[in-house]
Amino acid sequence: MNGPDPVDVEPGLPITHVKRVQKFADRWCGRARLPGEQTDRHLLILKRGDGYVAIPAACPHEGYRLDQCSENERNEIVCPAHGLAVPTAGHHAVAVIENGERFFLDTQTEPTTENDTQTTTVKSDELLRLRDEVESLKQANQALEQQILSVTEQMEIMLEQSTQQSRTLSSQNTEQKRLSSFINRVSDTMDSLLLVLDRLGNILQVNKSVQDVLGFSAQELIGKSPDTLLDMDELQAMHSHALSSYPTGQRLFRAILASRHLNGEVHLKTKLPHPAPPCFLMHGSPLYDITGKLEGVVIVASDVTILRRRETALRESETRFRDYSSVASDWFWEMDTRFQFEANTGDLQKHLPYLDSVVGKRREEVAWEEDTIDIERWQYYFDAIAERREFRDFEYRILGQDGEVHWVSASGKPRYDEQGNFTGYRGVTKDITQKRLIEYELLQHRNNLAVLVQEQTHDLLIAKQEAEAANQMKSEFLANISHELRTPLHGILAFAALGLKKIESAPREKLADHFDRIQQSGKRLSALIDDLLDLAKLEAGRMDMQFECANILSVEQTLRNSLEGLLLTKQLTVQIHSSSDAPLAKLDQKRFMQVLQNVYSNAIKFSPPHSVLEVRIMPSTLPGEHGKVPAWKISVHDQGPGIPEDELEAIFDKFVQSTKTKTGAGGTGLGLAISREIMKAHFGTIQARNHPDGGAVVDIHLPQFTYDSAS
Repeated sequence: MNGPDPVDVEPGLPITHVKRVQKFADRWCGRARLPGEQTDRHLLILKRGDGYVAIPAACPHEGYRLDQCSENERNEIVCPAHGLAVPTAGHHAVAVIENGERFFLDTQTEPTTENDTQTTTVKSDELLRLRDEVESLKQANQALEQQILSVTEQMEIMLEQSTQQSRTLSSQNTEQKRLSSFINRVSDTMDSLLLVLDRLGNILQVNKSVQDVLGFSAQELIGKSPDTLLDMDELQAMHSHALSSYPTGQRLFRAILASRHLNGEVHLKTKLPHPAPPCFLMHGSPLYDITGKLEGVVIVASDVTILRRRETALRESETRFRDYSSVASDWFWEMDTRFQFEANTGDLQKHLPYLDSVVGKRREEVAWEEDTIDIERWQYYFDAIAERREFRDFEYRILGQDGEVHWVSASGKPRYDEQGNFTGYRGVTKDITQKRLIEYELLQHRNNLAVLVQEQTHDLLIAKQEAEAANQMKSEFLANISHELRTPLHGILAFAALGLKKIESAPREKLADHFDRIQQSGKRLSALIDDLLDLAKLEAGRMDMQFECANILSVEQTLRNSLEGLLLTKQLTVQIHSSSDAPLAKLDQKRFMQVLQNVYSNAIKFSPPHSVLEVRIMPSTLPGEHGKVPAWKISVHDQGPGIPEDELEAIFDKFVQSTKTKTGAGGTGLGLAISREIMKAHFGTIQARNHPDGGAVVDIHLPQFTYDSAS
């Protein structure tokens, strides 16, 4: 965009190199050099109502260009790199002045938004509140000044009477003010609540913690009775005299005066939300001047809510542990740093009654001497405690006082003090003798049973092996079919999710590619499901066949045309040898083409590049009810790796693939099984063999079409 001739006075900082953003009528890009900077800044100019604003042209989070990005309902630009919104108003933007076809940064004003107005209103209200507080402080200061003036007048009278006495009183007054100021500062820094009552029992002063913890301001409490903050029943529990004898509103005050020092726990009322009333440790003491005259009462309350909750949780935890240990069948033990059992070990007689005292002994000293001979098993335990590691289910034997050998299982973990110093081990031991005996009996029974099965049920074992083989075939099929089903399904879901995510920003060509991939995956999934349904129908004899007279060469040509892409990819050549120009057969063209496609696909898949596929159509015979019947033999010969001799028939079973061609090329092992079922429906056969010169040959026998068969 070329601007008009420059004018003498520019309305702001000029924006140069201005260009309109393609596809957006209300966006421009430009550059501007801000004062004090050596390089230009790239700006994005946006039209907002009747005016314009400018923001940085790059995303502040990732540096992504914003000129082509979309906007949300709040007129914020959404960065596609991370999905975050970039504001285009308030302090995030700079006003722009349009002068003809030129733009200038307005360095004098900033855009005002509704949020800015609300913020200004809130700040104004806060300013008014602060002014009221300052005014209150001024009034309090004036009252204090009047008191000081009164005291000053009295001091002047006293000065007239005695200069020395005046100096003394002045010094005391100065020290008292200093101490009072110091005490006020200290009280406001205290975590504990501080309440000072006057000589009448009303609240005279509170510190800042009262408002922070209870939510009551000083204005709400000063001049009020402290009785409003606590439950009288709790106060009565702290005081030996009947509170009912004290005037209402004077009970806490009178109780403190009567007790001299009142101590105890109370729950104070609060305006703040708490799951339960907070608990405080309260101390109350009267204050007297040097003449013994009562000046008031000071109350200090420390918040012990968390401490009491922890104590309660600890007691509950200890109770649970005692309950568990009392009903558990395990023996709880502790060891010191020398790995010797300590005196506070659990009830040994209850859990292992055949053992004498183990205090001061190591585990290997308690174990049966013959058990420790198994050095390899014990080395696990020694390595664990040497490396301060946890050990679990370490089984060893103990020779009890009853003369019997008992099996036990021990588990333990290291323990440390608060400074991280190793203090020993703690763990549990349980008697597993019965478990061991049962395991031994089961082992003996299983061995005997195995002998009986081997001697008497040889046929059953063979059947079991066959069932396992069938189950293995089924498992392999399920693994293949689940992979085949998930692959296109994942493709559908992935590209659908990607399309939804990029629907607003992605080009139409990209979205069309996503839809095309979704369609391809859907077709693949549909074809796989069709194979499964076809196999089920063929096995149940419910597949409808539409038999008609057809030229086998025409069917083969149609199929070869559809596979031309695969043939060209591997540069394969198909050679057709037919003894007849029109080999006719009575067949269902769709199903027979499905057979040829399965055979051709396997041949193409396992043929080396630049090789030849030979297809021969020759006359042959098939066994019939009244002897042999004329047939066509279609042989497809590839130059692949061939098929193991012991698998030539197995590959036509369901869910089976040749081990020699099972290279991860795909497939579920259903194609040839379906083909055999289709050929059975055509009263034909399909078999496989290996060619003497290499490669595999699939022979298809199909009855010839004759007028007798047509009738």
